[in-house]
Amino acid sequence: MGDGTDGSQSYEKAQIVLEQAVAQGDVSAMSMMGQMYEKGQGVEKSYERAFEYYKQAANLGDASVNRHLARMYEHGHGVDQSDKKALDYYTLFYEYLDNTNTTTTEGEKGESKSGGRTTKRRRTKRRRRKRKTKRKRRKKTKKYIRRRNKRTRRRKRKN
Repeated sequence: MGDGTDGSQSYEKAQIVLEQAVAQGDVSAMSMMGQMYEKGQGVEKSYERAFEYYKQAANLGDASVNRHLARMYEHGHGVDQSDKKALDYYTLFYEYLDNTNTTTTEGEKGESKSGGRTTKRRRTKRRRRKRKTKRKRRKKTKKYIRRRNKRTRRRKRKN
């Protein structure tokens, strides 16, 4: 361990750098530390610590971590399971996405480069969001569960 062959040395270095950045109030570092603790990358897996980092980042204004907080409430990782709080955090996250993906009109601060047209990137993001909502509604049939497990095994092999 620590010889760099399994990536643990790079995680240790990342943890040191990120902890220094967190001490200085860097919101993105808080989010990254939360992910490290949630996934157990270079540190002992701890949903409680991950939740603390995510909550700290959200309190300092990083709306993108609301997705992580919502997922933790939804599944009860590190906190008591609460569908209402999960829904509240998902709502905040999707409002943040809508605000970052909107194009400006002529009457607002500036003109969009596309002249009001929807760009290809935005269309694909919308399609992905629609797919995600369809996946949430999809029934958990045996066939669906087998496919999902197959996908996760492929992802694990890639990593």
